Amino acid sequence: MSIATRAWLDCDHCGGVAIVSESGLFADGDGGACACCGFPGSVTLDAETDPYWWTSDDADARCGDPECEECNGGE
Repeated sequence: MSIATRAWLDCDHCGGVAIVSESGLFADGDGGACACCGFPGSVTLDAETDPYWWTSDDADARCGDPECEECNGGE
């Protein structure tokens, strides 16, 4: 476990809050769906970096925002 400098991590898909920790601690692999957009992802951390939210690289992964061009018809 690592202590984060804040109690949330930002989503690298939508930029919103992906995951919140009441204790300020995040564990590698914690995850599920982004709290804002629903894109699947997980916490990644190692000795050299602060924890960050990494979105799934599954080609079929999509967010829940019907206006997202990347997930729903833009690209």
